Amino acid sequence: YVALEKKKKAGLTGVAMDAMRPSAPAKLKSVGTEMYRERLKTLVPRQADLSLQQISDNFQNKAKDMDNKKGQMQLVEQQKAKKLQEEKKIKDMEKKVVERRRQHEIMAKIQAAIIQIPKPLPQHTMQAIEAQKLLRKKREAESTYTEIRKFEQQMRKEISMHTLAKLNDSMLQMVLETKDMDASAPGVTQ
Repeated sequence: YVALEKKKKAGLTGVAMDAMRPSAPAKLKSVGTEMYRERLKTLVPRQADLSLQQISDNFQNKAKDMDNKKGQMQLVEQQKAKKLQEEKKIKDMEKKVVERRRQHEIMAKIQAAIIQIPKPLPQHTMQAIEAQKLLRKKREAESTYTEIRKFEQQMRKEISMHTLAKLNDSMLQMVLETKDMDASAPGVTQ
C-alpha cells in the first residue's frame, strides 16, 4: 500500500507503471493471467454469464410454454370445430329423417285416399266384354221386339177402327138401300 501511495504521489498511472516494468516478467504475467483467466472462466462461470444463461433459459421455457399453450389451443379449436361439424351432421341427419317421415306420411295419406282397383285378369276381361256385347244385343232385341209389338197393336187398332169405319159405312149403305127399297115398293111387303 505504501509503494502504491508513493507512485500515486509521483503521478504515475497504471499504464505508465506497466511500461516501466521489465518486458519479460510483464509478458509472463500477461500470458499467465490470460491462461488463468481462461481456465478460471471454464472452472467458475462469471455471474453475468450465469444471469444471461438463466434469462435465456427463462425465455426458452416461456417459449416452450407458449408453444404448448398454442398447440393446446389449436387442439381445442380443432376439437370444437370437429364437434360443431358432428353436431351439424347429426342435425342434418335428423332433418332428413323428419323429412322422410313427412314424405312417408303424405304418401300414406295419398295412397289411402286413392282407391286402388285391382286390374282384372285378361281372360275375365275378354269374357266380360263378350258378356257385355251379348247383353247389349239382348237389350236391343228386346227393345226391338217391344217396338214391333207396339207397332202391331197400333196397326190392329187402326185396322179395327178402319174396318169398323168401313163396316159402319157399308152397314149404313145397306140400311139406306133397304129403306130406299122399302120406299119404292111399299105394297109388296104388306
